[in-house]
Amino acid sequence: TIVGADGSDIYDVALRVLAQPLPLIAAVQGAAIGAGLGLALCADFRVASSRSRFAATWALLGTHPGFGVTALLPRLVGPQRGLEMLCSGQSVLGDEALRIGLCDRLVDDDGLVRSAAIDMARTLAGAAPLATRSIRETMRTGLIDDVQRAIERERAEQHRLMRTDDYAEGIAALRDKRSPSFTGC
Repeated sequence: TIVGADGSDIYDVALRVLAQPLPLIAAVQGAAIGAGLGLALCADFRVASSRSRFAATWALLGTHPGFGVTALLPRLVGPQRGLEMLCSGQSVLGDEALRIGLCDRLVDDDGLVRSAAIDMARTLAGAAPLATRSIRETMRTGLIDDVQRAIERERAEQHRLMRTDDYAEGIAALRDKRSPSFTGC
């Protein structure tokens, strides 16, 4: 479990982000990998550049995804594509992310991501706030419960898998900048 500077479990932070009443926009500049991907998925909208990179690399480290990603990712990209991303750890670049629904707006340059996200926020802020909150709540019905259940399972699997030889190998391979040689133990 990852613990924040204030002592809070980072997965609890994810649940708090999901529970916010107004829509949230993630500006993805560069890479959203692992927990960064999880945080981006907690937002209602994602703005990225063509060079942005999204990846769920837990399987490449010999462990299980966390941050509710197993519930959030398939909801955006579909179950089959979500499974592929989670099992392969392969990166999805900006253009493909837009095509598969992983991001909502795409700009050409990383330097424009933040201003595009702010423009999107201004557009959303022009709508009636009570209606926006109501729509968001309706669209997210059951999501927090689904993510909570996923996080409980993800935590248990992470604790189990982090005691395996494959996890030790995944971490060593990352540290040594080489391909891992997993044994299934």
